[in-house]
Amino acid sequence: MFDIKTRRDASRRSEEAEVGYGSDTDLGPETALSGIVAGTRVATAVGWRNVEDLEAGDAVLTFDSGLKTVQNIKRKALWDGNGACPSRFQPLHVPRGAIGNREEMLLLPRQGVLVESDIAEEELGDPFVLIRAEALDGVCGIARRRPIFAPEVFVLEFEEDQVIFASSGALCVCPAAGDMFSRLFSRSQEATSDYTILSQETSRELIEKITWELEEKWAFALARSGQAEGGRSAARQQEMRTSR
Repeated sequence: MFDIKTRRDASRRSEEAEVGYGSDTDLGPETALSGIVAGTRVATAVGWRNVEDLEAGDAVLTFDSGLKTVQNIKRKALWDGNGACPSRFQPLHVPRGAIGNREEMLLLPRQGVLVESDIAEEELGDPFVLIRAEALDGVCGIARRRPIFAPEVFVLEFEEDQVIFASSGALCVCPAAGDMFSRLFSRSQEATSDYTILSQETSRELIEKITWELEEKWAFALARSGQAEGGRSAARQQEMRTSR
């Protein structure tokens, strides 16, 4: 139904960061820095569905654990809607194919995404690493975009932290409760994630290597896509000449 990989073959490890980020609740109930933006499609037991159409009790496809039941859904606005969207809340526009997504999507700055990297596997022994979307700003055509109006943001909560499929392939983190990244990066709590967590403060050099790798893969994919389109166009032109 989905043609996406749902199992991890690599070993897992976790890395505790030395910096606290604070949670979305620190910013007030009318703002959001993480969550799934309305209009984003999510893989469920009955196919791809817009996140705003989901309800508690629905089964969502997860990367590690197959179908899991959504326990709770929180809704909030990206910002309070007064004036232009503040720069720190501006979502990142992700072109198709940039991080495994087969359709364009928006990511909030603090939304956790799981990316696959050969460099990460070489240096950490795990090809999958967890980073915030804001670390991808400027990579693979990803850039902040100021919305005209404040879209709704949805936080899907499960019994345990899960990684779900969004926009036909992107891997997004959903928490057991609250802001997963705030808990993982908090000084006052020990990081317990099964994933390798990279932050700009503790892993800047490695993140730069990984983003360069993502850029190279994306450019190669674009080149292949262009060649395929060119090949189809040439074949079509030849067909038209033959039919005359």
